[in-house]
Amino acid sequence: MNSNTKKLIFKSDLLCNLYAYLKFFQHHKRFPNPNKSSFNDLIYKIKTKQANDALRQFVSDKEFVKLFVASTIGEKYNVPTLSVLRTKEEALKYFRDASLKNYVVKPTHLSGVCEFINDGITDTQIANIISWLDINYSHETGELFYKNLTPKIIVEPIIDFDGNYPPHDYKIFCYNGEPQMINVDMGRFDNHRRNIYTLDWKLLPFTIQKKSGDDVKRPDNLSEMLDISRTLSQQFEFIRVDLYTNGQEIHVGELTNAHGNGQEKFEPKYMDYKVGEILKDPNKCMSELLQYS
Repeated sequence: MNSNTKKLIFKSDLLCNLYAYLKFFQHHKRFPNPNKSSFNDLIYKIKTKQANDALRQFVSDKEFVKLFVASTIGEKYNVPTLSVLRTKEEALKYFRDASLKNYVVKPTHLSGVCEFINDGITDTQIANIISWLDINYSHETGELFYKNLTPKIIVEPIIDFDGNYPPHDYKIFCYNGEPQMINVDMGRFDNHRRNIYTLDWKLLPFTIQKKSGDDVKRPDNLSEMLDISRTLSQQFEFIRVDLYTNGQEIHVGELTNAHGNGQEKFEPKYMDYKVGEILKDPNKCMSELLQYS
């Protein structure tokens, strides 16, 4: 599908939702049903029915989500911002003049894209960064949360916790303002693995999209991580709170509206439904899935 066709489709929320419907079928070999109990059907519902929610759009922006975090739990939980660049000219000047080392560059209006700069930035990296300003992420994924975001570039220090890089990425799935399970991503830029844990840190017998990895030590500050996630998720039916920690410090990476765009597969497959059923029943918890170990 060429860029002009995508622009035409995503001018209409109806056509965009049709696109999401067909993409769901492509990935799961069935059509979505917002009334089903599966986790991915829940994400599909949020993606198509709540895409115009102003707060969801606000926290999709990597600059603005820091305002939400600061006002909700405090500035100390944000990754520091070194600069926000709003035009190609500003970005070009900044990176050609910058004497910074060990920083990361991200587009505020996209997801899953970044450049890590260690010993000086290359012309190729600069060209790639500037190209981000021409992208509307909703045209790539069908996620309308990103449709109206202004393209910007944000520069941050690399969070390596005393040389441990990349740090584990703790993604806490919250439903109706309560943490439900913890997805830990390891080796995201090399040998990406993923473990799923209960809130009391027992390894659940399934994974999502990625293979499982070695067991991860329970963070010493897990209770604080859960409290932060609980507070940040109060205004959402579902939200994923992404955190970095070394057991003492905690930084919020981002808030994610639609985990995996509703397209990631569970292994074993039936766990997609088991997780969804537990989320929708306040009398159940993910620990019940340990019986399938």
